[in-house]
Amino acid sequence: MTVEPVTISATASIAEALRQVENDDFSTYPVVANGHTFVGFVTETRLRRIAAEGGREQRVATIVLPSARPQPGDTLVHAVVTMERSGARQLGVIDPADGNRLIGLLTMSDIVRAHARAVIDEEDHG
Repeated sequence: MTVEPVTISATASIAEALRQVENDDFSTYPVVANGHTFVGFVTETRLRRIAAEGGREQRVATIVLPSARPQPGDTLVHAVVTMERSGARQLGVIDPADGNRLIGLLTMSDIVRAHARAVIDEEDHG
């Protein structure tokens, strides 16, 4: 899991969000309200398209894509099933003690790395 991910504020304008992400290497960003409440995701491509269509002053909250919300105790298999059902390549992980507070991101790459580590550990101990 990626902790402390780069986020975009739900109240930011499309233009502000594009300025924020212009030097990042990510394509998808979690959107938060009030500094930590997970709202969903937005892609850089979507931000650019809305800006090109004249929506530079539109708020990011209006274009957010909703996301399933796994909790830290969920299994990796559960996360993969959730991703498959929703067509997502990443999930926002929330703090179960604080409702919707974003505590990290779980990406398909994280899951593949976890499985690889498990295989390596099994080989080392088998």
